[in-house]
Amino acid sequence: RDVESAANLAIDLDPATAAAREAVSAAKKAVAREKGTWWPEVDFVYTSQYSDVGFDNLTSPPRSSESYAISVRYPIFEGGAKSARLRGAWVEVYTAQQKLEAITRIASGRAREAWVNLDTAIEREQAAKQASKTAEVNLEASRQAVRAGTARVTDVLLALAQVTRASRDLSEARYQGALAWLELQIATGQNPATL
Repeated sequence: RDVESAANLAIDLDPATAAAREAVSAAKKAVAREKGTWWPEVDFVYTSQYSDVGFDNLTSPPRSSESYAISVRYPIFEGGAKSARLRGAWVEVYTAQQKLEAITRIASGRAREAWVNLDTAIEREQAAKQASKTAEVNLEASRQAVRAGTARVTDVLLALAQVTRASRDLSEARYQGALAWLELQIATGQNPATL
C-alpha cells in the first residue's frame, strides 16, 4: 500500500532478520543459563540395593538396603569466573541486538529503495507516454505543414525521428518499471521462483 508497509513486510519476511531474532533469543537464554550457575547445586540421591548372597558366595537370607541423600554445593570463591562469564553472556546479547538492528535497517532500506525506484519508474513511464503523444502530434503537424507548403520534408523526417526516440524511451521506461516492480517484490520477501 505504501512505503512503510513495504518496509515492514520486508522486515517480517526477511530470513536474515528472522535468524538475527533467533540469535538474540539464544543469547538471552545463555544469560539465563549463566545466572542459573549462581544458584546452589542441589542433588537428590536415592540408592537401593537387594542382596541374597552372603560370605563366600553362599546364600543368605535376602535383604535390601535403601538410602536417601540430599547434597547441596555452593562454591564460596571462584576468582570472578562466574561474573566474567555472565558479563560475557550479556555482551553476546548486546552484540546480537545490534546485529538485529543493522539487519533490520538493511532490509527496510532495501524495500524503501525499491519502492522509490518503482515510484520513479512509474512516473518516468507516464512522462514517456506523454512525450510519445507529443511526438505524434508534432509529426501530424509537420505533415500538415508540408501539405500546406509551409514546411520542408526534413521537418517530417525530424518529427519521425522524434516519434521513434519517444517510442524507444517508452519501451525503456516500461522495462525499467517491470524491473523496479520485481525488485520491490523480492525486497519484500516474495518467492523469486513464483515471480
